[in-house]
Amino acid sequence: MTVRVRILAGAGPDTGLGHVTRCHALAEALRAQGADVTLETAEPDWVRDAIGLKTEPFGTRPVDLIVLDRYGTSAQERADLKAQCRKLAVIDDHFSPPSEADIVINHNLYGDPDRYDVFPGITVLAGTDYTLLRPGFETLRGRPSPVEARIVVALGGGAYAAKGIAIANMLRTTFQTGVDLVLNASMAKEASGVNAGVRIVSGNDALDAMAGATVYVGGLGVAMIEARTLGLFVIGIPTAANQDFAVEWANANGFPVLGGIPESDEDFRALADAVRKGLGQGRELPAKPDGTGAATTASALLSELS
Repeated sequence: MTVRVRILAGAGPDTGLGHVTRCHALAEALRAQGADVTLETAEPDWVRDAIGLKTEPFGTRPVDLIVLDRYGTSAQERADLKAQCRKLAVIDDHFSPPSEADIVINHNLYGDPDRYDVFPGITVLAGTDYTLLRPGFETLRGRPSPVEARIVVALGGGAYAAKGIAIANMLRTTFQTGVDLVLNASMAKEASGVNAGVRIVSGNDALDAMAGATVYVGGLGVAMIEARTLGLFVIGIPTAANQDFAVEWANANGFPVLGGIPESDEDFRALADAVRKGLGQGRELPAKPDGTGAATTASALLSELS
């Protein structure tokens, strides 16, 4: 019998695209293993315009498995979801799964399964074996290191788009090397004030840009995980108040983290110093994540339902 799955992802101008990006990777992996999967978001039209991905509105269809990847759900909402499925899996970034969860997925670079020992009775899929990356990363990791240094900047959309342009322009002026600025498709159409030598990329072109870059400058979410998977030297810029664990991981692994979005001359000098360090160090491909995490997670989830 075909396993039926609904995946509920947060996505929107304020939330960004990180949740739906990783959920799409999981959806594709589950489909490849025979599951019937619906990917649901609160704003399907916005997601389609931003990255060309078709999603469905949040529904109530009974299924075998629901995967929840949204912040701020209430206990009542989770209870309602629990009543609609045999198993409820929650994607968690903060080592605080809700009591309704049967399964917790923490796909982050800092995802330590031992930190879930205080939640008995829950199945834990945590760490880089379970990192949810878009299809194609295994191939991208096999590409030779770039001959010329390039920098990729990824701060997300919304209010951060203009900040990303300012950072990309500064880095191009300072280092006179190629700079790629990642924006979603709708933001890319509206971008202005971009210096010559700064290339705007979206979607799969953004992955190609990362595969050809040496240094990543940007947020500490999914884009940073993608960059590190491809061996880039990462420089983190916190764009949300809930990224303490990612900051902790970066600091522990020797990657610079700025105090926030650069605004002053001093801030930009600190960023330039960090980028200079990264350009000098070059790329270093980690053993994990390796691009197989979505398939591993999908297999583990389906095994829980057998």
